[in-house]
Amino acid sequence: MTAQRDFDRLLTAWLEADAPARAPVALADAAIAGVARTARRPAWRIPERWIQMQLSARFLLLPRLAPALVIVALVVAAILAVFLIGSRPKVPSIDGPARPGAVVFETAGHQIAISGVDGSGTRLLSIGDGKDASPAWSRDGTEIAFFSVPKSGTSAKLIVVAPDGANRRILADGLPMTADGVPLVNPPTWALDGSAIAYIRIQGQSEEIDVVSLDGSAPRSLVRGAPLGANPVWKPDGSALAYCGSPDGVERAVYLVAADGEGLPQRLSAAVPSNLICPDIAWSGDGRQLAFRRGSDDGPFGGVRIWIINSDGSNEHRLTTSHEVEMNPVWSPAGDRIAFGRRFGQTADGIPTFKLVIVDLDGSHEVTISGIAPLLYASWEWSPDGAQLLVQTASGGAYLVDPAGIKAPVSVPSWGDWQRLAQ
Repeated sequence: MTAQRDFDRLLTAWLEADAPARAPVALADAAIAGVARTARRPAWRIPERWIQMQLSARFLLLPRLAPALVIVALVVAAILAVFLIGSRPKVPSIDGPARPGAVVFETAGHQIAISGVDGSGTRLLSIGDGKDASPAWSRDGTEIAFFSVPKSGTSAKLIVVAPDGANRRILADGLPMTADGVPLVNPPTWALDGSAIAYIRIQGQSEEIDVVSLDGSAPRSLVRGAPLGANPVWKPDGSALAYCGSPDGVERAVYLVAADGEGLPQRLSAAVPSNLICPDIAWSGDGRQLAFRRGSDDGPFGGVRIWIINSDGSNEHRLTTSHEVEMNPVWSPAGDRIAFGRRFGQTADGIPTFKLVIVDLDGSHEVTISGIAPLLYASWEWSPDGAQLLVQTASGGAYLVDPAGIKAPVSVPSWGDWQRLAQ
C-alpha cells in the first residue's frame, strides 16, 4: 500500500508541474455577467432564418474573395478599353501631310460620286433626281459636305453625309440656284476641327458669309455685304476666317473676322481698287501666313500676282517676280511650297487657261509642269501626302503630276477633293 500511495503522489506532482496556468477564479463569473449585458441580435438579422444553411455558409467566403474579384474586374475593364479604342477609326491630324484616300467629285450630270483616284470603286452619294454640286471633304476625312437642289426644288440645301452615305442631314436651306436648277454657290469651307462650315449666300451683287455648326444649331450670318468672290477661308485654329472684303465698295483687301462674330472685321492687306480683285486666299498650315492674289499698278488684270502676308498683316510681299497673271495659290501639306496657276492663254470661249507652277516660299526652285494641256482656273490640288498634285485640264482631262516636274503626268478619270486619312 505504501508503494501505491508514493506512486499517486508522484503522478499528482508531475501533472501539476506540466499543466497550463489556471484561469482566474472570477473569470467564469465575469464572462457570464458580460453575456447578460450584451443585447441579443434580432432574429431577422440571422441569415439562416431566411437562407438555407449551405448557402449562408458560402456567403461567408465573399469578403475573402472581394480583392480577387476587384482585380479581375479591373483587368476586364482594361481589355475592353483597349478593344474599344483600337476599334475606333483613326483620323489624321488637322495639319501636315496625311495618307491619300478617296476622291469625291461632281459628275457631268451634277451628281456627287466617290472613288479611288484611279477611278476604282466608284459609287454615287447623290439620292434622287436632283442636282448636286461642290463636294468637299472634312479635314479629318470622315464626312462630305455639298449643295443639293431636289427635283422641282426652289432653292439649294447644304448637305453633310458620311462617305458610306450614312448620317445624311441638311444643315442649311434656302440657298440660291441657277435657272436650270444647279446650286449657285462656291464649295463649302470646313473648319479644320470639323465643328462648323462656312459658305456663301449670294444676295444680288454682293455676298453674305454664313456659318453653321454641325451640332444642329441654326446658321448665322457672319459678314453681310461682302463683294462677289469673297472666298472665306478658316484660320487653322478655328478662331477666325479670312475673306476678300470691300466695306466701301471701292477698294478691296483681305479681311479677318472672328468666327464667333464678335467685333468688327479687321483689314490685313493693303487696299487696292476693286477691279484689281483679291480672292484666292489660302492659309498656311500653321496659320502664320496667308497667300492670296492681288492686283498691282501695272494693269487691272495683267497685274494680278500671288502675294504673301503674315497673319498679323505684316511683311506683305510678292511670291515671284513674274510679270504674268498668277492665280489660286495652294500650300503644300508640309507648308514648304506653293502651287499656283500662271496664265497661259484662253479657250475658244475666252476663258483663261493656266500652266501649273510650283515654287518654294521665297520664290526659288520654280517648276512649271509640262506635258499636259492648259488647266482651268482653280483646278489643282495637292495630294494629302504632298507627293503629287491632282489637276484638271480645260479639255476635261484629269492628271496626277509630279511637283518636281520629273515624272510624266498620269491620266486619271476625275478631278475632285481628296480625302485625308491617318498615316
